[in-house]
Amino acid sequence: MVPVTQTEFRRVERFVAENNIVPVEHDDGTCPLYQNGTCTVYPVRPLICRLFGHSADPLMTCPRGYNVNIPEREVVRMLWSNGRTTRVLHELLPQWRAKKLTEKAGHEG
Repeated sequence: MVPVTQTEFRRVERFVAENNIVPVEHDDGTCPLYQNGTCTVYPVRPLICRLFGHSADPLMTCPRGYNVNIPEREVVRMLWSNGRTTRVLHELLPQWRAKKLTEKAGHEG
């Protein structure tokens, strides 16, 4: 799951719609916008994605060896200034939206 702020989510969602990108579900939980070895929303990717391969955090290490570390205090500062993450990019998957609408209808009825 890729955590994002509301602002980042809206920016990516708009880019996906404007460019007719179809999010794809991966069995391993990989971002639905990472397809065929590339990021389909690269120009508007969220901060967490821009930091991938630049943080010393083991979860942020690039498996392909591209690791140019930014000092950890700078990573923390960037994340704090970016704002609170309240969404995940997996919400762009059609089946995620259908599930949420079904759950919502069940709570209202």
